[in-house]
Formats: sequence, C-alpha cells, structure tokens
Amino acid sequence: MRTLGLRPARLAALWAHAFDPMHPDRLSGHRSVDWSHRHASAVVDDGKRAIEALVDLMHRATMIYGRRGLAMFAISGVEIALWDLLGKLRGAPVYELLGGAVRPRLPVYASLLRYDSPAAVAEACRHFVSQGFRMLKLHQTDVASVRAAREAVGPEVELMLDTNCPWTPLEAVAMARALAPYRLFWLEEPVWPPEDYAGLARVAADTETPIALGENESTLFGFREIVRQRAGDILQPLAAGVIGKEAVLGDLSELCRGTVRGRTSAEEITLFKSVGVAVEDVAAAALVLQQRAG
Repeated sequence: MRTLGLRPARLAALWAHAFDPMHPDRLSGHRSVDWSHRHASAVVDDGKRAIEALVDLMHRATMIYGRRGLAMFAISGVEIALWDLLGKLRGAPVYELLGGAVRPRLPVYASLLRYDSPAAVAEACRHFVSQGFRMLKLHQTDVASVRAAREAVGPEVELMLDTNCPWTPLEAVAMARALAPYRLFWLEEPVWPPEDYAGLARVAADTETPIALGENESTLFGFREIVRQRAGDILQPLAAGVIGKEAVLGDLSELCRGTVRGRTSAEEITLFKSVGVAVEDVAAAALVLQQRAG
C-alpha cells in the first residue's frame, strides 16, 4: 500500500494560502493555522474515501466558524491539494478522479475588471475582441456601461454581467429589464445578500435573462436550496469554495435532472464546474451555447 503523508508545515501553508492567496503570510500564527497543525498527521492511504473522511473531519472541527466564507475556503484549499496529490500518486489528472471529462473542448471568455466609465468599458471590450475572444464578462453595475459594451462589440459577441450582489430583488428585476435590450448571456449574482434565494427566485421568475449564482455557496445543502427555490438558471460552484468536490459536483449533476420553472432542468438549469479563476465559467458557457444552438 502506498501512502502519502502530509507534513504539518505544508498543510499549514496550504491552509493560510486558501484563506488569502494574495497574502498568505497574514495568517502566520493565526489559530486556524494552529488547527491545521493539529490535523496534519492525517495520511492519505485509501484514495477518495480517505479524502472524504478528512474533509468530513475538517467540516466538523470548524463548524463554529460557519458554513460559508473563509473557513470553508481554507478547507477547500486543503482538499484541492489532496486531490492533486492523489492524482500524482495514481498518475492521473484530477478531472479523471472526479468522474472524467464530458467534452474535449470548451469555449473561454475574457473576464474584465470593473472600469470607471462606459468609454473605458468599450475600449476594454474592443481590445479583448481583437485578441480573439467571442465572450466577455463585465463587472459593471450600470446600464450605460453595458450599452457601451454592446455597441463596441456588436451583436455576435456574447456579454455576461457579474454584478457581485449589489441590489435588492426589486432593484435587480428593474435592472434586468433595463438591460434586456443588450441581450446578456447571463446576469450573475444580482441580489444582496447572495443567500437570499427567495429573492433571487423572484428575479429569475420576472426576467428572461438567465440568472447565474453559486460562487458564494459552499455545500451541497446550499445548492439543493438554490434548486428547490428555483433561484437561478446557472449553478456556479467555485472550486476554491466548494467542500466535498466529488460528492457535491456529482450530486449537483443529479439535481440538475430535476424540474425548474415547470420545465426540465436540462433546459433550464446549467451546472458549471469551476476549475479555477482563469477559466471559472467556461463549462456553463458551453452548456448554454448548446442549449441555444439546440
């Protein structure tokens, strides 16, 4: 039997990096790092079941810190490292360990910054289109910027809008309707707080624009609630924030065979599996493209 030991210092570093990847040193000496030292004697010797058992242990040990947010991101960082190490041990890429690829190629998009003016948005859009991108995600919160983007790229380029939870449900409905002429591919996280799934359900029911959400959710139970309340059209589990990768992504695939808005979710709910910041929404884009083409 081959075993894979985790040194305490390495696990502590993974823990701190998952909390704050830009400044992991800020957590040196933090109690969370001390916690990772206490559990770093864990040894992965039984593949997937061992990872599941360790993740469950971390879940239970950190319950007091909450079921969303920094603690869950930190656990997820450790879990990602464990899957990576298991893949190296078995000589297999992680996607095979998680169930295998479902398609050989995926479209990608450029994720833009939030700019100070519509003119700056238009300039950035033209730049990325010139680089070959046919899908762009904006992070603006005003109609003028989206209008400028659409005018800059024309009707053949897909535009998505990630607003990062700024509005009440009523404000989100009003904005979705105001943005409708610019044919957004999806409207992402339009409601504050992000876990107001009842409010998001009202937005989803009152607009034709697909609603995307899920990057602020960390457990299968939360995603089940999204589906139960029909709170959106595109589920976005973020790899850096979802705990229990294999179980969550597998069970979400099953959830997406249910019924939403009176139609099958194969038509209405898209599951996308985020694999990192640089390519975070491409699977969702691929599936929505397939649905539109069909």
